[in-house]
Amino acid sequence: MNLIISLLGQKHHNLFNEKFIHNKKNNTNSFLLNEILKRFTFCKKIFIICNKKKNINPTIVFKKDKKIKIIYSSETTNQINSILKVNKFIKKNEKIIILNPDSFFDVNSKDFNNKSDGIIFNIHKNDIGRNFEKKDTLYLDNKSKIIKIKTKTKDLTNKIVSAGLYCFNRWEYFIEGCLEIKDINKKNLHVADVFSKLIKSKNFSTNTVKNFICLEDKKKIDEYK
Repeated sequence: MNLIISLLGQKHHNLFNEKFIHNKKNNTNSFLLNEILKRFTFCKKIFIICNKKKNINPTIVFKKDKKIKIIYSSETTNQINSILKVNKFIKKNEKIIILNPDSFFDVNSKDFNNKSDGIIFNIHKNDIGRNFEKKDTLYLDNKSKIIKIKTKTKDLTNKIVSAGLYCFNRWEYFIEGCLEIKDINKKNLHVADVFSKLIKSKNFSTNTVKNFICLEDKKKIDEYK
């Protein structure tokens, strides 16, 4: 599995520039990005797409690990174009995970083991108590197959809410979905739009992440602190 994290085009505030994730064991703080990487050690390769001047505090230290590859890029028009920056590094039959890095949660390799063509992970209903911004919501049939994605939903009551973690069983599925989008340079395109283009031809399922923490704006970061 390959993990892709794009830091381009998002309002990160101090997400990747300040230590604030608290470790109770040793009473220290660490950077969010390092905490995320600890949760995905099972991935064969980790791609971090970022703007060298804006996104990452230069004092962030990655352990010497050949699996981490940082790709520097100028800003793109949308999340999909950012992710496509890794195309030349991934084989078409490889499984990929895409993460929106404005939150963190507990996850392990077993969560990605199923026979579907892809997975959109959701937030446990007990973790949807905070006043989130608009989120993508999922609709399932009686076999738990995703049949519809409603993007940027404000009312999340009794909804299956996307956690911003996605998996394609094969990289070529992501490329296939991108080719179905008429204007790939349109602003505000996200991974959910790629899934939407493939829903009729692919079997997509959902899984739930544990201990979801939302850090999508400064207010929620301050609340977490």
